[in-house]
Amino acid sequence: MRREVVRHSEQIEVTFTDLDRLQISAAAEARERPKTDNPLVRDQRIGTHDNVETHAIGIMGEIAVGRVLGLNPDLAAYVAGDKSGDFLFHGAMVEVKTMQGYLALAPWQMHGAAAYVLVVYTPKCWDAVAVQGWTTEAVFGRRSFDEDFGHGPCRAMQPCDLYPMGTLTRWCQDVSDSRQQAARS
Repeated sequence: MRREVVRHSEQIEVTFTDLDRLQISAAAEARERPKTDNPLVRDQRIGTHDNVETHAIGIMGEIAVGRVLGLNPDLAAYVAGDKSGDFLFHGAMVEVKTMQGYLALAPWQMHGAAAYVLVVYTPKCWDAVAVQGWTTEAVFGRRSFDEDFGHGPCRAMQPCDLYPMGTLTRWCQDVSDSRQQAARS
């Protein structure tokens, strides 16, 4: 039995204009184009969305987080995804995950980003998303629980257990400062 999703009390809603939705649609089509009919790429998504819709959902999250952080998302199309993360923010790599409820990560989705930001969308709604908060891989490991969404178990975390977005800037600055000090030592 699936747990009730508890959203973050400090979630930030980001709305999209008609122009935003056109940009999202065009970027989603562009992201799928290099993958279509490419025998070296396996990009079949598990779920109820086709690949273009899945790209659009992810792009909505990237645009929303970009607005919250004051950054422009990289909407370019890559054959095998961005590989490194979605934003370099104050020297720390930030990965955006856009999902319907929990922050759910399979081991192959954790590729060393400093922080993971959860954006919650409502299926079939292209007008707005809610940026929930962020976490690190270590905290995710401690606070997450096993959940099966119908395609095998993975780890999941409640949105209410994420750090508020307002704390991400300071944390990224501290991570960057620590790395710089370590490099000088």
